Amino acid sequence: MGLGDSAWHYILTQLLSYPIEQRIKILDRSKVNLANYLTFTMSMGWINKLNFVFHEYWNFNDFFSIYLKDFDDYSGFFEFRSYDSQYSASYLTENIRNINPLKKDSLIPYKIYKPNNFKLVEEYDYLVFCQSPQYTPKTADYMLDIIREYITEI
Repeated sequence: MGLGDSAWHYILTQLLSYPIEQRIKILDRSKVNLANYLTFTMSMGWINKLNFVFHEYWNFNDFFSIYLKDFDDYSGFFEFRSYDSQYSASYLTENIRNINPLKKDSLIPYKIYKPNNFKLVEEYDYLVFCQSPQYTPKTADYMLDIIREYITEI
């Protein structure tokens, strides 16, 4: 979700200030990376629902609450809110709960699954299988070939 960089400030104070259909035209692509690409796809309006299937030992508090409905880790919704660009990152971090956003995007529902609890019960438009060298162990690379057997790559 981009916890390790300042892209969140760019998203909340610049990108989200544009109508959703114009955001791709003004996107600063240099801000998109392996750690935050999912946040950018949601802020573009390209995702309307997410199912996360995580490693069984993943710590739920990895989400950045600034992107969540009511800033609540257990809300089940992402809610992207636009703020005035005059606010610095440190000011937003300390005061965001008390600042009225300029506007809000539609809610994006999400569910979290552990591998043993996930069953495909509906068709999906897209599957994102993340192979991030900084986050995914090399021992997981063999799964890419298995997943390729079941999907059409684009």
